Amino acid sequence: MDKPLEFLPGRWSASNPQLVELKQMMMPFGAGTRNCIGQNLARVELLMIAAYTLRFFHFELLSEPEYSIFLTLKATNVKVKVTMRE
Repeated sequence: MDKPLEFLPGRWSASNPQLVELKQMMMPFGAGTRNCIGQNLARVELLMIAAYTLRFFHFELLSEPEYSIFLTLKATNVKVKVTMRE
């Protein structure tokens, strides 16, 4: 890649012979081969915490939630009672 520290928008044009190589190097937000090395371990830990929590605690909904929709569905004013299972 020529002049990597300079802003050259033309390097992303289809006529650039290095375009294929540039697309392989450009991995925004840690996607692809340069992803987080501990991501799989973090997922397993989250699943174990969720399983432990659901096994040893009981959840009771005390009030009906109110829903707001913007880009996603979001529950507000949710009251949950959590007690330890026996």
